[in-house]
Amino acid sequence: SLGEYEYQSVLQKLKQEAESLKKKLSVTQSATAKIAPLLIHEGIPKNLTLEITKEDFEGLIRPFIEKSREIVAQALERAGKAPDDISKVILVGGSTLIPMVKRMVAGTIKEPYRATDPAKSVAMGAAIYNYLMHLPNSKVKVGQITRQIFGTEAIVNLATMEKRLIPIIPMGTTIPTEIKDDKFKALEGSSAVRVDVFQWEEGCETERKFIGSLVLEGIETGASLEIKYSINEDNLFEVFVKDQKTGKVVSAQLDRSKSLPKLPDRGAKTETKGMNIVFIIDTTSSMDLYIKGVQEKAIEFSNILKDKNIDFKLGLIGFGDLLEKEKPTVYKFTDEVAKFQKHVRKIPRTYGGDLPESSLDALETALLLMDKSKLNGTHKNIFILITDAPPHIPTQSGQGVMDIVARLNAAHIGTYVVARKDRVSLEAYEPLVRAEGKYYSMDDSFHDILDSIAYSIAELVRL
Repeated sequence: SLGEYEYQSVLQKLKQEAESLKKKLSVTQSATAKIAPLLIHEGIPKNLTLEITKEDFEGLIRPFIEKSREIVAQALERAGKAPDDISKVILVGGSTLIPMVKRMVAGTIKEPYRATDPAKSVAMGAAIYNYLMHLPNSKVKVGQITRQIFGTEAIVNLATMEKRLIPIIPMGTTIPTEIKDDKFKALEGSSAVRVDVFQWEEGCETERKFIGSLVLEGIETGASLEIKYSINEDNLFEVFVKDQKTGKVVSAQLDRSKSLPKLPDRGAKTETKGMNIVFIIDTTSSMDLYIKGVQEKAIEFSNILKDKNIDFKLGLIGFGDLLEKEKPTVYKFTDEVAKFQKHVRKIPRTYGGDLPESSLDALETALLLMDKSKLNGTHKNIFILITDAPPHIPTQSGQGVMDIVARLNAAHIGTYVVARKDRVSLEAYEPLVRAEGKYYSMDDSFHDILDSIAYSIAELVRL
């Protein structure tokens, strides 16, 4: 098991070597990758030597070439042009040096010309663009257009609750732009509405990217809403949601370059008035780079609950490897945010042993903590397990994965897991989240994941 620093170091070396191979295979029939060392494990250098042919390379990139072909065809269709209407095609950008790219363009439109230095031409074009944009008293107008569709998701059939993506800003819209749509309503019985913001390419709705949400609270049931998307000259993207009767508005500036885990459906919330939550955190040495993030987000999470005046109790368990005689650290439930924050800041570190850790045992410890605590029986029970290693199976009490699942289900506990998605981890952790919860990959943006979990849990409460 690699620590986060080692993992990122190996990944960077592989990316650099892959870039070098791509360039070599654009002019030769085969190339050899050599990284010495790729990593040093337990004091022993581990080297990588790999030969790859142009045929192998083209097989790997074929899906991207086909995607590029589709984009070219869509661009022609939007422009109302046929391939014969195009007088000249010029290739720019380093990737156009790949022969397969040139063959695709030749087969789709016509034999292309190649810029003198394709790798530098994009940067040169950007420099010219910037010059024209800022030239004093220049009459030259340089325009920008949106390359994707921007919109939201809404229910389009109340009988079936079918949802559909609704475009607000079409692809190819000139920037700056401001577009409104006033054909939205809140569901009957709702006192708040959440507007999810997405961007996607035409024909690729399933690959949409979630870039943010806005919540407009304090509205009347069935309120008529206006949604406005705005992109200004500086490419600043802003979204507004307005209650047309009261004039109440909520707005947010969103980062289009950042893809976030989608928040859960508000319609899935229960009548729960509060919650009991246990953070179960792997504190072994391989978690060094995650511990600080876990601490920060756990504290932020408790603040969210406090700010929303939600009735809650928070518990905390830190665990290592029981086979190394590392007993779990257990902090009892508390409704005092300051006390919980103190526990998170001072949670002891462990060192671990072999790759598996005692995460299933820690879930047993959390179940025992719940049994021994005086908790409100009407509250929702939530476990949040964060670990970068698969578990020891069975537990020291002889429990397997499905035994733990049965106990979690019997106690009506929703389990959220943040872990790696290697085969062993998936086999152990995926069953834990099937009934209620979600499995997040630790290799994704860690802060975004914990944000998503925090909001997911908050959505379970009827405020």
